[in-house]
Amino acid sequence: MKILDRLTRMIDGVPDGASIILSVEDVKGWLSENGSGGDQDLTAKEVGELFDRSPATIRTWIRAERLEAYLFRDNEYRITHAAVEEFQAQERNGNQYRHSNSAHDRG
Repeated sequence: MKILDRLTRMIDGVPDGASIILSVEDVKGWLSENGSGGDQDLTAKEVGELFDRSPATIRTWIRAERLEAYLFRDNEYRITHAAVEEFQAQERNGNQYRHSNSAHDRG
């Protein structure tokens, strides 16, 4: 069951302004079921290996907002697989755009 579905069922009937308590174990379990857990996301080193780049280059891309990431444990970037796929799509589209505007294509 998706996280959103679990949360929706959990709060069904709870009045506005009320609080709910979630155990860390439950949240970790839900995240791992849905492929969004910190342990499944990639480090800058792992993404660097995918692109044959150094972790420093990956961190530069993150700081330049070319690649979406989040801080894990306040000191290490983590990158989701979806962010890597989005980055690859943007790079492909960017390369196609530059190619279509080349002098060769304009005649």
